[in-house]
Amino acid sequence: MFTLKSEPQDKEDVLIQGCKLYSDTFWLSLPFALSTACFIFLSQLCIRAEHIAGCALCSLFALMMISSLIFRLYCYCNRIPNNFIHSIRHSLFRLIPLLVLSILYSMLVLSGTMLLIIPGIILSVSLMFVFILGIIDAQGILQTLLNSHRLVWGNWWHTALIISIPLMLGTIITLTSFVIAVRFFSEMPYAVFLFNAIAQIIFIPLVFSIALVLLNDLRLRRPLLGPQW
Repeated sequence: MFTLKSEPQDKEDVLIQGCKLYSDTFWLSLPFALSTACFIFLSQLCIRAEHIAGCALCSLFALMMISSLIFRLYCYCNRIPNNFIHSIRHSLFRLIPLLVLSILYSMLVLSGTMLLIIPGIILSVSLMFVFILGIIDAQGILQTLLNSHRLVWGNWWHTALIISIPLMLGTIITLTSFVIAVRFFSEMPYAVFLFNAIAQIIFIPLVFSIALVLLNDLRLRRPLLGPQW
């Protein structure tokens, strides 16, 4: 049975434990990842068809399934009784705050990127846990933003280096699937979208498995930093 560590870990150990969580929960995560990939695929088709309302609806469902996946993984890590339906219910209950947090996160990162690239990168990392905290902690939107910043800020490089590994791996998987689709299925107009959906099924649970282990590691490190002003 997977168990979160009770003391801070090195970067390698965080990645190893995140991969362990990913392998242990792959089949448990599959329905959520598959549903998310399907809704992302449908949203891309809606964009291609210039159907804005359909794209927005599919994106909302994808957000709900991702939040359900995160909550399911969180419950598994902490040995909290949970099932597929319970996860969906919880994500529905938190959907509006999560939508607001997602919009605020995008706006803050985009604003920082427009001013200078570096502030956008700093904000994207320091606020990266707002979505997860918005699911697992019943706190206000502003408090969730502050909590993510406080958790990451004293360990910004530690966080950035760890989370960059699955993100780069996901980019490689996505680009590889794109090249395969273009090279061997050029006559099928939706092959690129389909291969991208398959890549998402593999990629999404891995990222959030490592992110949850990293979040636990940062929470253990926080008392070592001294008082948070």
